[in-house]
Amino acid sequence: MTLAFAVRKDFPWRKVLPYWLAQVLGAFVAAALIYACYRWAIDAADTKAGLPRDESLGTYSIFATFPAEYFGDSWWGPLLDQIVGTGILLLLICALIDMRNTAPLSNLHPFLIGLVVVAIGLTFGTNAGYAINPARDFGPRLLTYFEGWGDIALPGTFGWFSGYWWIPIVGPLIGGVVGVLVYDLIIKPVIKARAGAQEEGPATEEP
Repeated sequence: MTLAFAVRKDFPWRKVLPYWLAQVLGAFVAAALIYACYRWAIDAADTKAGLPRDESLGTYSIFATFPAEYFGDSWWGPLLDQIVGTGILLLLICALIDMRNTAPLSNLHPFLIGLVVVAIGLTFGTNAGYAINPARDFGPRLLTYFEGWGDIALPGTFGWFSGYWWIPIVGPLIGGVVGVLVYDLIIKPVIKARAGAQEEGPATEEP
């Protein structure tokens, strides 16, 4: 969202890097808190599965994403999934906040955007875990790397894929920009034209 709204000129470019750093740090701290609370349960699950930490994809998946096995070693499928999923997210956010589009009251924005994320999770979650946010994936990925998941976290290597870590970063960045451009170039002009027609009102004939 930060990059997409900067491209849209709704967010200052000078704040992009500080926001990115803050977002990754926030996601890292949140993941660390979850790990601190559930470390004993995670250790028990790894022990029961008979797997060392750096081979336990199951417990790693609590924190960050990875592609479904049916993609094999193809990077294009997961990347496309992230581009499309994030594009839909940003397009719908633009629709929700556009005041010409009969936008909901401001106190409903977080709730409705949350429902959008849930819908994307239900429809796109199977493919690659619907990161749809670089910070949401990379922050916890860093935490898991430091806590012993090793190559599973960075560079993102497991049985059928190698070097996955960059896809949940690049895909959402591309998808976010695509989403706002689609809205601004295709949908926004239609809404603007309709709003203008309503403001002018019906034409009246001279007596």
